[in-house]
Amino acid sequence: MRPEYINLTKSEKEYGEKQLLHTQLEILNILKHTQNYQEYRSEEFILKIKLKEKIEEALKSIELLEKLLPKPTIKPKNKQEPELEIPEHHHKKEKLSINAELELIKEKLSKLI
Repeated sequence: MRPEYINLTKSEKEYGEKQLLHTQLEILNILKHTQNYQEYRSEEFILKIKLKEKIEEALKSIELLEKLLPKPTIKPKNKQEPELEIPEHHHKKEKLSINAELELIKEKLSKLI
């Protein structure tokens, strides 16, 4: 295979060099951002491990406190609370208000026409 040569003008050469330098800058910026990301991820991982250890420590402390605290001797009263019932007239008011709104909208439409 024989090498082939082409003739570039000065402006084409300058344009190519500028584009090459811009590309190199972008690659270096991407590399810098990637390294920062990796550092942050490793720091995040370390912090997550520390947080998990603190949570486990807190849970152990809570368990110890539950063992040390006295148990209540008073039994709670079992009251049966009546279930709340929604009155039927409440639904009718909603339906009436919707019907009233529909009529108001119809009146406004008839005024516009």
